[in-house]
Amino acid sequence: MKDDDFEIVDSIAPNDPAWFEWKALVEDEGWTSDDLSVLTLTPSLPSTRIVLARKRNDKSFIGTVIWNEYDDIAFIGFYLLLPEYRGKGLGSIIWNRAIDRMPRHYTIALRAVPNMVARYKSKDTPVEGPRLHSYEMDLDTLSHVAELHASKSREAKMVSDLSKAEYEQLEQFCNSVVKRDRRHFLRQFHELPFTKASVLIDNDRNIIAYAAVCPTSHSHSHLFKLAPLYASSTDEAFAVIQPLIKRVGALYSDARFIFHVLEGSIGFKVLPPIFSMKQFEFEILDKVPPDDILWKDFKEAVRAEGWINGADDSVLSTIPKLAKVVFARSKIDGNYIGSVIWCENDGLAYIAFYIIRPEYRGLGIGSVLWKRALERIPSNYTMGLRSDGIPVYKNVLVEQMLSRYKSMDMPVEGRHTFYQKIPVTDFVGITNAHRIPESTTKLVSELKEKEFEAMLSYANEVSGRDRSQLLRLHFDLDFTEGAVLTDSTAKIRGFASMTSTGDPDHHFYKISPVYAEGLDEALSVLHPLLVKILEKDPDAIALISTWSDSAGEQLRPLLQQKCIESKVSGYTLFSKPYAITMDFSRMFVGQNHPGHFDA
Repeated sequence: MKDDDFEIVDSIAPNDPAWFEWKALVEDEGWTSDDLSVLTLTPSLPSTRIVLARKRNDKSFIGTVIWNEYDDIAFIGFYLLLPEYRGKGLGSIIWNRAIDRMPRHYTIALRAVPNMVARYKSKDTPVEGPRLHSYEMDLDTLSHVAELHASKSREAKMVSDLSKAEYEQLEQFCNSVVKRDRRHFLRQFHELPFTKASVLIDNDRNIIAYAAVCPTSHSHSHLFKLAPLYASSTDEAFAVIQPLIKRVGALYSDARFIFHVLEGSIGFKVLPPIFSMKQFEFEILDKVPPDDILWKDFKEAVRAEGWINGADDSVLSTIPKLAKVVFARSKIDGNYIGSVIWCENDGLAYIAFYIIRPEYRGLGIGSVLWKRALERIPSNYTMGLRSDGIPVYKNVLVEQMLSRYKSMDMPVEGRHTFYQKIPVTDFVGITNAHRIPESTTKLVSELKEKEFEAMLSYANEVSGRDRSQLLRLHFDLDFTEGAVLTDSTAKIRGFASMTSTGDPDHHFYKISPVYAEGLDEALSVLHPLLVKILEKDPDAIALISTWSDSAGEQLRPLLQQKCIESKVSGYTLFSKPYAITMDFSRMFVGQNHPGHFDA
């Protein structure tokens, strides 16, 4: 083009028609990071600088470089020309003119689209900083995700409803995040008729999160940019944007939202996993009938983890009838994704299972389930769990899970458990050497109703709780058995039980519980159980867990020499101190059944 066809100017009035032509071109280019607030405020900001190429005859827009100068930075926000003027050398003219006008001691910065990075790095901005990633979703999807993740314990408030003191606190909060005084800019931003902003307030009336939303791109697209978003945690971030989502949704049912997330920020760490597609393809269930196919999928997931100690066959068979649940199910195929399962008894909510199928881990689904479960547990209840780990099956040590749970909602540490694995043939030899001659043993399957009731009473006496319902369910199963030891007066002196567990090919049998008046009584009541197991399965291996500071510490050394495996296997954790009623002087092995906590 000829030099006399255009002119270059270094300033124009905020109401110059060229600004409107520039705005239309930006929207046509689809630069969603440059929302309507940017396009509205830029012409009048005192920090704005411009180099404009326009037609000489009618002063109409051809192209521009626009940047803002502040804090020793020259940030280039726009470099664009009308399509018909590209590739003619005019872009280089206005670019060089802009660079020449920028203070020499200023750092020049810009944000380039991927296909322009190499070009910009070869010129005046060679140093690459963090990248920006965009995520777009529709109204229903974002509403669903926010509902799953948002904190319910904080108050959200629109910025337009803040008092003068609250607004000043908001300014201080924003300054603490960005480390710059942006008060004047924020006031201009909030005064725009199309922006909406909200804050989150804690119980001490402090502002702890801030977010805003603004239209971007063409108005008919109903696309909204959510920015900024300042918060300290995921649940606070989603809580503060909820009122914005609702306000926009009330205007446009087909609204879409876009997030621009910067590498190195907390948003880049926590939001992408949540925004991944798998996150949007599941639903949360608070009730699952005992005969639902999801329980079968759950059992298979547990078995795949190798949880043979806390998830024996009795537990897996009875827990659907006893537990409260939060399940995640795929919307696509209805398959099980994960769950949190717990039982509530005697003021304790004992969390039995927190599991996500491997292919869904790292997507934030586990956090959603955990949070939902904790919201449903009565606030006056103590929460408890046993942090278990068996490294021979999975490369997750119990100590690793211990620190994780303690840092979450279970800071109070209780007793720990010791896991021992011993061939039943060797175990029988040990029990045989300690049998009490004058005592009588009888299998639970052979007890009369009155004798069975006496057994329940003894178990409840030792545990300090009425666990009759659980024990009845347990012994109704065809793969469980128990034994009772009585003295010459027919008084019960010991009680024990066993159940199969794990893959049948592994020949595992879990021995639990074992309650007895002494060590010899414990070994005596175990003897008929072990003999019955051995008759059925000569390759049987017994799994037994004993507790710290319990009668089990007498039993553990006797088994040690014959053990295939022996280690600390679990730590009991609570959300707050909890009074345990178990008589540990008579508890050699706890039942460790989440259906009703015993120790």
